[in-house]
Amino acid sequence: MPQLKQQDAVRMEFSGRLLERGFWLYVWKISTGAQIVLYVGRTGDSSSPNAGSPFTRIGQHLDFRPNARGNAMARQLKKAGIDPARCRFEMIAVGPLRPEEATMDTHKASRDALAALEQTAAQFLKDRGYRVLGQHHNRKALNPDDWRQVEPTLQREFPPRGSLQMPQHDADRNEWISRTIMAPEFVTQAQYYRDAVLSRLLPTFDAIEIESNAHAETLFQQCANTDDPATAAEWAWDEAIAHYMSLTSAKQSILNLATSGLYHIFEQQITSILRHVGVHLEKEKDLLKQAERVLPGHGIEIGKQPSWSVLCGELRLAANTVKHGAGGSAVELFRIRPDLFRQSAIREDDTRVSLGESGAGPMLGAGLLISAAQFDLYATTLIDFWGSLVIERREC
Repeated sequence: MPQLKQQDAVRMEFSGRLLERGFWLYVWKISTGAQIVLYVGRTGDSSSPNAGSPFTRIGQHLDFRPNARGNAMARQLKKAGIDPARCRFEMIAVGPLRPEEATMDTHKASRDALAALEQTAAQFLKDRGYRVLGQHHNRKALNPDDWRQVEPTLQREFPPRGSLQMPQHDADRNEWISRTIMAPEFVTQAQYYRDAVLSRLLPTFDAIEIESNAHAETLFQQCANTDDPATAAEWAWDEAIAHYMSLTSAKQSILNLATSGLYHIFEQQITSILRHVGVHLEKEKDLLKQAERVLPGHGIEIGKQPSWSVLCGELRLAANTVKHGAGGSAVELFRIRPDLFRQSAIREDDTRVSLGESGAGPMLGAGLLISAAQFDLYATTLIDFWGSLVIERREC
């Protein structure tokens, strides 16, 4: 009988006051290692005269289902590349500042007042040196009485953090800009690219089997009056198979091209940092070697990141194989990742790789088989690479 692994207990404590309905202001303090980010929110629906408790917002905010609603904090965490499963969450709530209203008109007045308070609190925390997730736009005037109720708590719970003033020395300033401005932006770029491919493009192929069967039925019905229904059915079925195979190749083509595009995004990001620190780019083919040689002198140790070798090695070879088909990169890639190739594409001596037949190649979905899971892994590697370089705001 296999030995069962003893599981650690997970503890959750909260004050029963969090169950009280009404208009509250709250701040999430989210910690993951040395990184601390904040999320500022409020209770009070926008479209109905309801003002629930802060406790109800806990589950809503951390609902990661694709069709979830009211999960703004979950979306912001995903956008920032933060894994909620590795975080410690603390909610600081103040309220209820106003009771739940009886009519929509009075509800709107309280809701708008809390929106102004939310924006002011978010800016207050930013000014104290904290990273606050999301945007807070509001045109309503702040009620000073509301601010007087929450300001002491915010001052006590969130003391000023270390200064993030830009260093004066050129080399230090280059590192500061690269790691506090450029690297977070690169994380966001890679996240949006990954999500667009996996969540927007690929789902259009989810029903191609059903579509192909319907295609066969339509073709067969067009031949309903034929004297040879068996032949008509065979022809319709062959056409449906061809339809299915064409769509399958198109899906594979998108995955292969998306992988190549991911590498070129990485190259362009490296180019941006090199140009920022004043490096003269000698030859495009030496771009990554230049970066590995030059950037450590500016405080950016890219070569020490574990993901650097994957991005410069396997991902680069995959991108070149997509672009050029059979060649040196395809052979190198096959030696380290033979599972990425269709078996029929491999020559017996393993020194040459034949990708595709009748002129088709990886760009048309032939030979090289990058899966959705593999693309996701490459994209996550790029996200983690830039994320590891981000300088977080630390306390003095």
